[in-house]
Amino acid sequence: MDGARWTDDDGIISTPMEGVHQLLGVNSQLPARRLAKVLLADPLSAKNGREQLLDDPTTDDGRVLLLRYDEASGVSTENALLVTHFVPSPLLKSYNVEILISSVDPNQSAFARTDPVISPARALLAPTLEVKASSTGRQFTHVTYPVHKALVFGTGIRDYFAVGRLMGGGPDESEATDTVSVAFDMPRAELASKKADVDLGPAIDTTLASFAIDEFRRTPENATRFEEGWFQSGMPTLVSWLTEGLASSGQRIPPVIRRLILSVLVEASGMIDRADADGQEALRQAWVPDSIRREGHELLGRWAQHAHAELRDELDRAFNGTRWRRLKWWKLLWRIDDVGMVASEVLNGSWLVHAEKEIIWLAGRIEGGGFFRDLRRTAPPVGSVARPRMPASEFDRAWSRPGSTEASATAAGLATEDDRHASVLHRQPWPIQISTLRDRLLRSSVPSLESRGQVWLLESLSTAVLSSTLAALVYVTWSSVSLYQAGAIAVFGTTLALWRLQRDWEHARRGWEGDIREEGRKALKDTQDAVATVLDTDGRPLEVAEDVEARQAARAAVDAARQALSQLR
Repeated sequence: MDGARWTDDDGIISTPMEGVHQLLGVNSQLPARRLAKVLLADPLSAKNGREQLLDDPTTDDGRVLLLRYDEASGVSTENALLVTHFVPSPLLKSYNVEILISSVDPNQSAFARTDPVISPARALLAPTLEVKASSTGRQFTHVTYPVHKALVFGTGIRDYFAVGRLMGGGPDESEATDTVSVAFDMPRAELASKKADVDLGPAIDTTLASFAIDEFRRTPENATRFEEGWFQSGMPTLVSWLTEGLASSGQRIPPVIRRLILSVLVEASGMIDRADADGQEALRQAWVPDSIRREGHELLGRWAQHAHAELRDELDRAFNGTRWRRLKWWKLLWRIDDVGMVASEVLNGSWLVHAEKEIIWLAGRIEGGGFFRDLRRTAPPVGSVARPRMPASEFDRAWSRPGSTEASATAAGLATEDDRHASVLHRQPWPIQISTLRDRLLRSSVPSLESRGQVWLLESLSTAVLSSTLAALVYVTWSSVSLYQAGAIAVFGTTLALWRLQRDWEHARRGWEGDIREEGRKALKDTQDAVATVLDTDGRPLEVAEDVEARQAARAAVDAARQALSQLR
């Protein structure tokens, strides 16, 4: 608090006390400027340029004005935040105060009481000012400038009711009596006619007060008229309220500064309590009810049952179908180029296709039930094609169960380079074990099956050709060998080659069928475990320890400040 500086009777604090009072004109600064002109005028000296400046309506450009005492009048260029005018005023010198002139619009939503913790009185004691943020004055920023007292000064009956709507009904209106007040500029004639109808509260006649000062300046013989006009204008009551509490009265802290410090501490306590309430509300909203978890487990169980049935039935249908039977060993000679295509069709068309779609739907139900609130993105990038609501890496970690199988390792980004390359295509906001494992099978097991078939077919053809060649050489070389005997050699070699092709190829086909069945069961198990882990662990947020510690430290600091303030009597 820049204004909370003082020196006590023992000289403990060496910096002088500066009281900062704020005068707020209703809807414009003109009422506050007229009041400041009368308030700071020195009847014993001639009218200076500062009074003419405050009385000139054309000089009100909306910028906040700070009035500070100095024997030499002028405008300060040292303070870049506020326009500072130095005024040789006895009031500023005697009580060592500053006057901040601003304006308030009671109809603006910014002054509506949307915060139950901060009352309008406290808001006026810590105004947010718009000041220049650059030397050119084209950019502005907002700063908080605490003051010791605030006076809202309006003109006429309309401003009276407008300010009444602003100030009435706050949570702690006792502050308005000591540190915040309301006054109105109203001529004596109008005041006399309105007093019978409604209690207007403090009414000031700035015109009468200015006339009284001018009369005294014209000649000291008008001192009696000055005194009568000054008291009839209501200025002594206002001056008494403004200067009340500036004197220390034997206390180490002046009352006005004590009230300001207490007001700041009350506001800080309220903000800490509100932060606690907001944190608890955020935890309550992020907590997923047990009923939703039970519903999720029931849906997951039905999905697993249907998925295992689909894996069994669809693969049986595919392996007993026409296209797979075309890859019999005796058709391999003219079907060898179709092995990769047919095997890929089995994986893409019959290997957990419906289970993958159903788990995507189930993942949407789970996320819609309140899970992953801390991972969702607030908005997708403009013009983006892919629109996941949270980063892919976060989804990978959320939907994978580390250490279970090769598929889950792939989902977590910990498998081989080929698997990582394949999983990039499937990073989506749902469990990716099925899709990544299918991609790995397509990239590894299908080419392996096709290449082994090509090798065995080539070996069989080579054996058959060599045995036929050997039979021909024997028949030509030895005349005692009959054609039947030489043909037996060729038949034996060809039969051996075909038998080996049948044995190896059929064994490889059955092994591949068993492998993809087993990999399918592993993928289903991993997916089920991953989703079950999400249902059991996610949606149970814990309050961030750093936030709790920060609020505890802030509350302890406020309590320590209260205790220290109570000891300074």
